[in-house]
Amino acid sequence: MPSKSMTRSGRTTDRGRSKGRPKTVKRSPGKAASSDRAALGESIGALFRTAREVQGLSQDQVAALAANPSGSVSRTTVSSIERGRLPNLEALVALSRVLHVDPGEVLEQVDLATGVPVDVSGMSYDTLMDRARGLFWAGDFRRALAFFDAALHQLVLDPPDEDSERVRCHASIEINRAIALRRCGALRSARAAAEKAVELAGDSPHLQSTAYVALTAVLVHLGQRRFAADAARHAFRLATSDGQKAVALLEKADLLDLDGDHEAGYSTLLEARKLLGPTTSDPHIVHVEGGLGHFLLAMGRTKRAQQKFVKAIELARKQAMPGHEALWMVELGRLCLRQDDLEQAEGCAVAALRISKPLEQHETSFRAEWLRHLVVRARKPKNPDRHRMVVLRKLYRFVRENRKVDAVLEYEAELGRSEKGGRST
Repeated sequence: MPSKSMTRSGRTTDRGRSKGRPKTVKRSPGKAASSDRAALGESIGALFRTAREVQGLSQDQVAALAANPSGSVSRTTVSSIERGRLPNLEALVALSRVLHVDPGEVLEQVDLATGVPVDVSGMSYDTLMDRARGLFWAGDFRRALAFFDAALHQLVLDPPDEDSERVRCHASIEINRAIALRRCGALRSARAAAEKAVELAGDSPHLQSTAYVALTAVLVHLGQRRFAADAARHAFRLATSDGQKAVALLEKADLLDLDGDHEAGYSTLLEARKLLGPTTSDPHIVHVEGGLGHFLLAMGRTKRAQQKFVKAIELARKQAMPGHEALWMVELGRLCLRQDDLEQAEGCAVAALRISKPLEQHETSFRAEWLRHLVVRARKPKNPDRHRMVVLRKLYRFVRENRKVDAVLEYEAELGRSEKGGRST
C-alpha cells in the first residue's frame, strides 16, 4: 500500500506510486465536446447516485421516500437525474432531504463540474486509488477527485467479502475525498466527507486519527476554531505512530496560525519535524519547512523565513509536488514585497500562476493574482488595477468561504473600503 502523506491544506491523503495523468483514462470525443451544462448534470447525478448506493437504496425506494402530492419525483425522475439530467428545484430539495445531502454540496458541483469522465471498466479499487493519489500529488486535484469518486462507485459495485474491509475502504476514500474537495475549494462537501470518514472509522485508531486530521483541516479553513481545536486534539490522541502525531501537529500549527499565536505555531512545527526524523523525502517535510518560514516571517525574522521558503520550494520540486511549489512560491513573493523587491515579488507570482492555472488550483491562483495586485498598487498607489480585480472577482467564488487565506481576507477588506468610498462620494 502507498504510504500516508500530507499537504499544507489537506495532509492525510496517500501518496501513490504513480504520478501524472493516467494514460488508460481517456476523454472520448463526444464527452470532450459536451457542454458545461451536460458536465454539471453528470456531476450532480453522480453525487446523488453515489449517496443512494452507499445507503443501499434502490431508485424505487428513493422515489417512495421523496413522494410528494405532485408526484414529480418518480423513479423515472431519479433515474434521469442520476444519468445527467439537471434536477428542478423541487427534485433537488426532495433528493437532498432523502439522501442526506447538503444542498450546499450540490451547489458546489457547479464549480467542480469539469466533464472529466473516468472509465472504471477493468480497473480495480486499488488501481483507481493509486491513480487518484498520483494525480493528487501531481497537483491535478479535480481529476484526482474524479478518480476517488469512481473508486467509491466501484466499491459499491464490487465490495470486499468482509464487511469490515468494505467499511475501512469506504473510510479511506472519504478521507481522501475530503482532502481533494478542500483543495478544490468545496469546503461544505469536504466537511461532509470528513465527518463521514470519522463515522466510518469505527474502532480503528489509525483511521480515526487520519479522519480527524482531514476534518481539522477543513474546519480551520472554515474559520471554526473551537470545533477545529477539538478535532485536532482527537487526531493527536488517537495517533498510532510518530508520523501520525506529526500530521496532527501540522494541523494544530495551522490552527495556532489562525489564532495569531505565531511563536506557539513555530514551536509546534519544530516538534513535528523532530517526529518526522532526519528524512527530507517525506512530503510532510515540505509543509514543515514552508510553515516554519511563514511563522518566521510573521515574527519579523525575514532572512530565516526566506531560507525556509526557498528550501520548501526546492523540496517540492525534488518530490514532483507542483502544487506545493506554487504555494510556497507565492509566500516567497509576499516576503519580497515586504522587502520592496517588487520585480522579484511579481516574478514569484507569475511563476506560481504558470503552475496553478493549468491545474485549476484556484486557491493558489487567487493568492498569486492578489500578490500581483499588491505589486501594482505598490508601484502606482492610485492605479485601480481594474483588470486584476476582475480576475480576482472570478476566482473569489472558489475561495470565498476560506477564512485561512490572508489574500482572501485582504481582498474582502479592500472591497469593503471601495464600497464605503463609493457610498461617500
